[in-house]
Amino acid sequence: MMDLPIVAKLFTLSVRCPVCSHVNDQDLRFCQWCGYKRKVRTMKSVDRIDVDLENIDQRLQQLMNFDRATSYAKQKDSLKKEFETFLGSLPGYVTLATATPRNICRFLVFKDKNGKTQVYHNGCKYIGQKGIYVCGCPVHLSYKTVDSYIGKLRAILHSIG
Repeated sequence: MMDLPIVAKLFTLSVRCPVCSHVNDQDLRFCQWCGYKRKVRTMKSVDRIDVDLENIDQRLQQLMNFDRATSYAKQKDSLKKEFETFLGSLPGYVTLATATPRNICRFLVFKDKNGKTQVYHNGCKYIGQKGIYVCGCPVHLSYKTVDSYIGKLRAILHSIG
């Protein structure tokens, strides 16, 4: 008498028979214990429609081209180029894909020097007045501008994965 070869059993999901509760493989047709015939659920037949892929693809291309033409997309592209230049100026080899949250914060602080909002110190004689004065108080980006940059950077980083 020959010994049977040992074969590794692959793990498959299991389900219990609703009649005898015996554990069977998920794709069972009949229960191995009691012979219960499983009711196979089939999808309802769906009416077929004609799909004009050429027109759909043309419309998608129009929408993609429109997205590139918006002022938001242009601002985002400009910010992306500036961010890539900033990352290239950092020590080491830093790209968009390898940028860390600290690099992003550094970029926002770097952009802060180009702000147009003057933040007055307590006791400054110009506090509460609009405009930029030569008083030694720092000029920063507004909070909404920083929030806008964060949203655009999020979209840029999301687009590269």
